[in-house]
Amino acid sequence: MRIGDNHAVCRRELEHLVDGVVRGRIDRRSLFRMAGAMGISLSGLMAQRVGAQGATPASATPPVAEVRPETRTFSGVEVEDPYFWLEDPTDPEVIAWLEAENAYREAVMAPVAGLRNRLYEEIRGRLELTDVSVPTSIDEWFYYTRTEEALQFPILARRQGSMEAPEEVLLDLNELVGESGYVQLNEFDPSPDHRYLAYILNRTGGIEGTLHILDTETGETLSEEVEPVAAAVWAADSRTLFYALQDEALRPFEVFRHTLGDAIANDVSVYVEADEVYYAWPARSKDGRYLIVGSYSYETSEEWYLRADDPEGEWTRFEPRREGIIYYLEHLGDDFLILTDEDAPNFKLLAAPVDDPSPANRRELVPHREDVLLERVDPYTGYLVLWGRESGMPQIWVRDRSCWRGTVPTASARRSTSAPAVSPCSIGA
Repeated sequence: MRIGDNHAVCRRELEHLVDGVVRGRIDRRSLFRMAGAMGISLSGLMAQRVGAQGATPASATPPVAEVRPETRTFSGVEVEDPYFWLEDPTDPEVIAWLEAENAYREAVMAPVAGLRNRLYEEIRGRLELTDVSVPTSIDEWFYYTRTEEALQFPILARRQGSMEAPEEVLLDLNELVGESGYVQLNEFDPSPDHRYLAYILNRTGGIEGTLHILDTETGETLSEEVEPVAAAVWAADSRTLFYALQDEALRPFEVFRHTLGDAIANDVSVYVEADEVYYAWPARSKDGRYLIVGSYSYETSEEWYLRADDPEGEWTRFEPRREGIIYYLEHLGDDFLILTDEDAPNFKLLAAPVDDPSPANRRELVPHREDVLLERVDPYTGYLVLWGRESGMPQIWVRDRSCWRGTVPTASARRSTSAPAVSPCSIGA
C-alpha cells in the first residue's frame, strides 16, 4: 500500500506494541491480522524505513553471551546447553545481559522511533479500548471481561439472569498487579453453585500460574493458594477442586484434589505423569457430570474419568494409551463421545454407552473424511456442535441430537441393504 496522508500509517514504537500485547489489549495474531488488513508488511516496512533513514549506528555493538556448557537430560537424552545460565531471571549477570540487549535494541531502532510511534497510534486508534467480551453463559450467570481505556488490564465480571442485570465485579486485574507491573488471568472456573471462583494468575509473563479461590459472597480471597498451577476444575459439590501442579520445567505433571478449608499440605495426589513427553490436565465434561484427567503428548493420549458427584471415588481409565493414538472424551446423556484419530488421521467421532464403553459397543457418529479435519465437539441438550476445517478453512457444524441414536452402516451393510450411506451427524459438503 502507499503510505499517504489519510493513512498516517502506523509507525510508532515497537515497545508500545509489545506493551499492548502484554497488557492484553493486542495479541500477536491480532497485530499481524490488523497489519495485513491495512496492507502493511511489518518486517518489510521496518526494513524499508531503516534503509531510508540510515543504517544501524556503527557504535551499536550486539552483546555476546558467554558460553557456559551444561549437560541436561530430557526423556533420557542428554543435551549440552551452552546458555543454561541465562534461564535465571533473578541472576544479576542475567539482568546485566538483558540490560545490554535492551540498550542494543534502543540503538538499532533509534532511526525509526517516530515511525514506530505512528504505527502504534494508528493501530491503537482502530481498537475499542473500552470494550466488553462476548459473555459466557453458565447456568443463569453471564461471565465476561471488559476493558476501560484508562486501565491497563481487564476486569472480570458477571451478571445474573441477563446482561441487563446489575454487574458484579469479580476480579479487577488492575488491583492485582504485583511488583512486576504485569498480571494475566490465565483461566477461571466458577464452582457449580457459583459461590466460589477458582482462578489462576500469572505475574511473570511466563506460563506458570498461582491458583487462588475467591468467595463471591464475602468478597474474600481464601488463604488456600498454590503454585505453580496450570489448570483447575471443580467437582459437583462446589467444595472439591482438582488442579494440575507444574514441575520445574513448568510441565503440568501431577493432579491433586483439594477440599475447601483444608491446608494445601493435605491435598491428595490423584494422578502423576512421570513421562516428560506427556503433560497431565484436569477437565470437566460440558454437562458437568464427569471429571476427566488426561495425559497428552503430541501424538498419544490417555484419559481417566470420575463422576463429578463422587470426587473421592476411584478413577477409571477409559482406554490405555497406545502409541500414535489420540482420543478425547465428552459426555452427554447415557453416552461418552469419543473424538479419536484411530484409523482416522483427520479424526472421527464415536459414541459408547457409559455402562460399557468397550470397543464392541462403540458406534460411529461422524465418519472420517480426507478433506475434513474434526478438531472438537461440544455436546448440548439437543445438539452437537462440531468444530473443524474443511478444505483447510475453519468450519462449525451443528447437528440435531437425534443423529447419534443410530449407527453409520458399514460399506458391506450399505451394499446389502437400503440403509442410508451417510450418517445424519456427517459433516462437510
